[in-house]
Amino acid sequence: MVPWVALSRWMAVIMMAAVLYVVGAADPLDQHPVEAAQSTCAAPVALRNGDFESPLIADGSVAAVPPPGWKGPVTLRRDGTQHAELTAGTLYQDVTTVPGQTLHWELRHRGGALAVLIGSPTGTLERQGDELTGTTARWATYAGAYTVPEDQTRTRFALRAAAPGSVDAVSFGTPACLVTTTAVSEQKSQVKGLLSYAVTARNAGGNPARRTEIIAGVPDGVTPVDAPRARTLRADAGVLEPGASHTLTYQVRIDPEAAGTTIEATATAAYATSLAGVGERLVSTSNEAGTWVEPAADLTVDLTGDPTEFTVTTGNEGPSDADEVRVTADLPDGLTAVSATSPQGTCALTSDAVECDYRTLPAGETRELTVTAVGTPGAVSVTATSATAELTPTDNTVNRKTGSAPPRDPAPRPAAVTLTTTTPTVVRDDTAHFRATVPASPSATTVRFTPGEGLAVTAATPDRGIYRNGEWTVPAGAAAHLDLTAIALTAGPLSLTASSGGAPDTVTVTASPGNASLSVAVVAPRDPRPADVGDTVRFRYRVTNDGNEPMDSVTVTDTLLGPATCPATTLAPGATMTCEAAPYEVTRADVDAGTPLTTIVSAEAYPSGAAEPSLFGPTTAEAPIVTARPALTVTSTATLSPRSADTIHYSYVVHNIGNQTMRAVHVTGSAAGRATCAATTLAPGESTTCTPAPHRMPPAGDFPTDRAYAYGTAPDATAATAYGPFLTTTPDPALPTAPQSPATTTPPAQGTGQTAPPAQGSGHTVPPAQAAGQAVPPAQAAGQNPPPDQLAPPLSATAGRDAAQETRSRETAGPQPRSAARAPAPLATTAVPARGAAPQVSKPSTPDPSVPNPTPTVITPPPATVPPRTQAWADAVPEPVPFSGSPLATLSVLGLALIIGGLIVLGSYRGRWWPRRR
Repeated sequence: MVPWVALSRWMAVIMMAAVLYVVGAADPLDQHPVEAAQSTCAAPVALRNGDFESPLIADGSVAAVPPPGWKGPVTLRRDGTQHAELTAGTLYQDVTTVPGQTLHWELRHRGGALAVLIGSPTGTLERQGDELTGTTARWATYAGAYTVPEDQTRTRFALRAAAPGSVDAVSFGTPACLVTTTAVSEQKSQVKGLLSYAVTARNAGGNPARRTEIIAGVPDGVTPVDAPRARTLRADAGVLEPGASHTLTYQVRIDPEAAGTTIEATATAAYATSLAGVGERLVSTSNEAGTWVEPAADLTVDLTGDPTEFTVTTGNEGPSDADEVRVTADLPDGLTAVSATSPQGTCALTSDAVECDYRTLPAGETRELTVTAVGTPGAVSVTATSATAELTPTDNTVNRKTGSAPPRDPAPRPAAVTLTTTTPTVVRDDTAHFRATVPASPSATTVRFTPGEGLAVTAATPDRGIYRNGEWTVPAGAAAHLDLTAIALTAGPLSLTASSGGAPDTVTVTASPGNASLSVAVVAPRDPRPADVGDTVRFRYRVTNDGNEPMDSVTVTDTLLGPATCPATTLAPGATMTCEAAPYEVTRADVDAGTPLTTIVSAEAYPSGAAEPSLFGPTTAEAPIVTARPALTVTSTATLSPRSADTIHYSYVVHNIGNQTMRAVHVTGSAAGRATCAATTLAPGESTTCTPAPHRMPPAGDFPTDRAYAYGTAPDATAATAYGPFLTTTPDPALPTAPQSPATTTPPAQGTGQTAPPAQGSGHTVPPAQAAGQAVPPAQAAGQNPPPDQLAPPLSATAGRDAAQETRSRETAGPQPRSAARAPAPLATTAVPARGAAPQVSKPSTPDPSVPNPTPTVITPPPATVPPRTQAWADAVPEPVPFSGSPLATLSVLGLALIIGGLIVLGSYRGRWWPRRR
């Protein structure tokens, strides 16, 4: 058993080692080591127009114009520098902040007393430090810090003048933070090519960056054009205000030793955030701008030997290996090649030429080709070519008699070159196109191109000859053309010069600053249903940079909800982001207006390098509101007076069953006349009681039917609208009366907008159906509100007469008991439907001429359905977290391994801790 015990223990050790390996492998830091990256800045908090340079006024002038970004009384003065003058009142700005942030402020002040106040726009502003005092002849600088309290997302920075004074260079926000970028004109080039670099440092913080200096290290393998010995280039940028930037540009020429490598250029910007700019400075690191340099070789050819047997020696002086090298020896007339041998090449011969190919010729090595020929000796021409770029093509050819010294090459005769452009005007960072033309020439021509500052040639395509590193070699013969493409790195006039040894030709193009543009589009809601009172409406906007300039400090604002929330404050050309406004709760006034909820949205941003923002838009956004449905209905009652048998008391209850607030509400009956209402304005679902003067009974046998009309004016209407008629039949005049309680009406059911008929009982009137002995629905018998499909239909004039005749029949049948004679008179009611369903009103008809309302408009509201509201935009569903590699997976593996290891160890001690079975 000893081997088994040892084996078990070793298995446990191996299992624990596997667990440790799994835990270590799950460490994300081991799998993804942290790499240095370009310096970035958090979202800034900064004031707008803190130096009061906008709007710019004439030197020596004073203007009482509101500076953008600021609110309050202020006067601008320009006397060398432009600043603000305060006499009285408070000048302030509101900025978006994050609770817990520490913000810094500073300003320059001269003159009378000035207080710096900071706090919530809706609360009390706190004074920062002592009151600032000074003289009118000298500027003084002040600074301080402020911590944003909890739950304060908007902060007001204010200046309150107790006496006339001046302020300038005001800043309040996050500390200075520089973002440095390095851009190169070409990502792929060749030896001796020109590269143009632009290093830009931009202050993406909320306070000035002081003692700013840009340091660009010259990478290995290049030589600066203007300072060949310099390995570090510097530019003093001074003070960079929030949003301002400074650019250092320089050009280098690629050295031969850089062939076949990538040139990586980077830069830094050093700056101070303190008020005085002293002490240790911070450093911002830029990205790496890389350029691949194609391999380059330098082939040489030498020819030695006698007329019938000669040797061609081909060498490569580097710096790169030469691939696919071909050596060609052209024999003169009368001389025929017999053999051609090269130990490291593959050779072929014809009667008048020899070709030998080498797959690779490493730098620093040579290859020999031996040729044997018969016939009359003469001049032999040998040329070496390769697929690798050539540094000096002039030494790739030898042309002489075998055994003789190489003759001098005749001086090339320069041919005139003409340069034209098809893009005389371009936009900065856009491309310009040129064409160079060399006329037919009996000799080869070399044309050199020199771009001016701010212009970088990126591509060149010849129809004849070879273009490399700014030089175009054109062989003798017909005319040749070269098409060039260049990038405008800066704005202004940019030139390109072509020279072929004679008079140079120069063409100039003009680059405009750029096209700064933002487009704002309204994102359609996912739920297009109309909104009702209390519903939440959200507006979203898609902001796109459709120009060619980067846009900074992008803000989106609408007239209804103020600033929208955006995921970023900068947009690169072609980039898009979606901003969302704060939720808006629909009010009763919005529904009463009867029109869609409308807001106007616009965007504001700073184009790259601009001192002033630009406004884009505006765009109109709409959200549908439920259709306006004004509607009134009347529940009417008629009772006999307990004191006089010939007097009828009418009572009307007016219900607003629509979705708009109705004003100037009143009721008029054909028999009772104008009724006085307790309330003349009814919101949806509300009701009021209207009482006319008592009405005398007509002569016996005449049973008048009262036709009641409800009048109300909708919010968007200028005249009242009549709703009705609603019919009520008076009781039989021969019916004895008895004292009774006043008629009451059950108020509308809460939340449904329904009005139930009065419940049956003492002191209450009952519907005609009940008075006639019809069955009462259970809901009504219990005094509850019946459902809409159980409500009694409205009475007509005919129904009223039938009820009166039934009463008269009861009289002829004999005297009634006293208790029965004192029963309440019948009641006619009009059913009130639920809100959102078709109102149960009588059929529209022309009002009775006796009603004192000249030309009312009788309407029956159309049926409408108000759907339930849901959230307009749902939150995004988070991506599922994979189990593999997660902490849960690691713990699961660890637990399983511990259990297995423990079982193995316990098994190894079997027999020592408990006896084995025999």
